[in-house]
Amino acid sequence: MRDHLQCKWHVRPDEFGYTDLADPNFSNAQTFSFLQRARDAQQQFAPDGLGARFKLVTNWRLRRGDPLSRLILMQWQVLSESFGATISELTMAPYILSLELSA
Repeated sequence: MRDHLQCKWHVRPDEFGYTDLADPNFSNAQTFSFLQRARDAQQQFAPDGLGARFKLVTNWRLRRGDPLSRLILMQWQVLSESFGATISELTMAPYILSLELSA
């Protein structure tokens, strides 16, 4: 498994949403967005869609009501059940959004 990691860390807190993942400015890029770079890496290293993961690690909060909130909540619930952490403890941790793209 090949992991690709994008860290977006800021001194001041802010919010992000699913549309930011398609915006090059979100990752301080000139041309390609996080999703475009993830897709390019997936095609280069795992063209059949297997063997590549893409993770965004950030201290920004997810925008209230954003469609990604369901995905992140599901990840937190798995962590909570696996490690006994509470949701409030997990909200203090950075967001880690893991994507597995398929061809």
